[in-house]
Amino acid sequence: MPIHRQAVSAVAAASLAVYLFKRLRSARESDDDGGSICPGVELVGNAPDIQPERVRVETSKGPVLGFRRFRGASGGIAVHFRGLPFAASTAGTNRWIGPQPRAPWTEPLDCTTYGEACRETTAEIQGLAKQFGKAKVSKLEASGRVGDDCLNLNIVTPSVTGVLPVMVWIHGGSNAISSNHGNCLGWSPTTSEYFAQAGVVSVSINYRQNMHGFAHFPSLGVTNLALRDMLGALQWVQDEIRTFGGDASNVTIYGESAGGVGVATLLACPGARMLFHKAIVQSGAISALSRLDYREHVEPDYVAAIAKATGCREELTRSALDGLDGEKVAFAAGALSNSLLKTHHILCSPPDYHHIFGDDVLPREPHQAIAAGSAAGKPVMLISTASESDIMVMGMGKRIMSWVASFVARFALRGVGCSFLTPPDEAGLPSGALRSAVADLTAGFDAIDTRQPGWQRLVNYLFGTCGVAVSRLAEALGAGGAGPLHAGLLELSPEESPKLCSGHGADCFVLFRSDTPQYDRYLAEMFCGRPAFAASFDTLCRSTVASWAAFARSGRPGPFGGCEWPPLPACLRLRSDSPAPELSEHAADSKELELWRTVCDRYGLPRGRL
Repeated sequence: MPIHRQAVSAVAAASLAVYLFKRLRSARESDDDGGSICPGVELVGNAPDIQPERVRVETSKGPVLGFRRFRGASGGIAVHFRGLPFAASTAGTNRWIGPQPRAPWTEPLDCTTYGEACRETTAEIQGLAKQFGKAKVSKLEASGRVGDDCLNLNIVTPSVTGVLPVMVWIHGGSNAISSNHGNCLGWSPTTSEYFAQAGVVSVSINYRQNMHGFAHFPSLGVTNLALRDMLGALQWVQDEIRTFGGDASNVTIYGESAGGVGVATLLACPGARMLFHKAIVQSGAISALSRLDYREHVEPDYVAAIAKATGCREELTRSALDGLDGEKVAFAAGALSNSLLKTHHILCSPPDYHHIFGDDVLPREPHQAIAAGSAAGKPVMLISTASESDIMVMGMGKRIMSWVASFVARFALRGVGCSFLTPPDEAGLPSGALRSAVADLTAGFDAIDTRQPGWQRLVNYLFGTCGVAVSRLAEALGAGGAGPLHAGLLELSPEESPKLCSGHGADCFVLFRSDTPQYDRYLAEMFCGRPAFAASFDTLCRSTVASWAAFARSGRPGPFGGCEWPPLPACLRLRSDSPAPELSEHAADSKELELWRTVCDRYGLPRGRL
């Protein structure tokens, strides 16, 4: 059934798709020339304070070579392994199946440099870097090496002889860009040694992205390849991490944005139950489509994109799918762009590439699976930035963002807040229901909180990286016996974050500082336009890493900056100065959820279990 909308909505949807969710390519130019080398393409020993030596470890597949480096008395010692394969190449017949075992090897495998990343749109990463003031990031710096041998991981460990808690990082990037070394942003725990200094073994993994990992063809037996990759990496950790000084019985998974979505989804996967023990969901929640919704609204666009890439107009078959090489898949990914948003005016988070449920990996709707106990007994942290939409304000400016906020909110109501509001569902609503609901929600948020305008609180609430989507996850976790549950809102001052403020992605800058001065300067230039971070930012970083490491050890984050971190229904405002608890918006009796229920019921909007 076609969706009837005013023409202005269609224009706004298309422009927002390009402007907001393709990383704002027209970001403001900067006088900065890109300067120093990016931390995500660091080479061994390219900084004067690093004294590396080779370290050999025996895995079940064969020997690997990493390096140990000494940073002086204050920096300590850590051992790095980079580009370590956890599965075979995804080339050829492996392209559309789950991760396959790597063949054993006998000669030492050099794991001193980062491995290949999944093929991705380099221009999108360069555009994001430009938005942060790095206008001249090369393709190599943006992506590193890309290719089919992308199922690899990185490890930084204090010692290969210990038995220490393990933290596995699942990177974000809209399920389309970035990698286990964070590319030019360096958003990965394994680009530095801060977590090693906190007594944690850090692992960062790759998974297939864009169409390589999120093109589902259930009739051809192709579903959830990215989730299968994540499961394969976690199984590798169970089998091998003891050799690297880690404790396989104490594994925490954590991720941000699309990585947070991955973490939340793994909480619902039956096959993941025994592979990890704790989880930190940062700026993410459940974002999975049913096979029915996927088949109706998304799969035709994938088939059309592949037809455009191959020139074949015949019905898609498994043999035709197997015949696609990596370059053609990458071309097809470029042909597919925000189909849900542009065609159906449905905004999901991420906007393009989604997990689906109803197969062997994710058999049940994820909220239902979690509420039924799939994550029972697992401690979980739910973290958002205090104003996720500040990343859009950074690119647009507050005035323009305030003008388009109502459009964004309407699209998000269809996809994020309402568990995928399908065309038949919306056809049964009262005339103008979405427009009226947005107006009432905006007014309600104006009354609840004066720290931000109502339109921005509403966009935050519906954006899928915080707000009602996380509240649905929290409710399911509580119903299913997960816990303890801790919630946090990361809030930065204008001095600490003059560009991004407290927007989406700020937590990655806080967590993943570089302990190599030249790279830390690079990150400071991106984040705050200065060669060094504010002193209070250093305090915030230390407090955050300490709490994350404490959670990995014990399942409780411990004090943050001297302030006790109470569990839900409380939430801790994570600040460098005076962190403080407050009632979480995810609490069952919060004003935000009361407003949400009232407005949804008033206009007949489905609100799920909330």
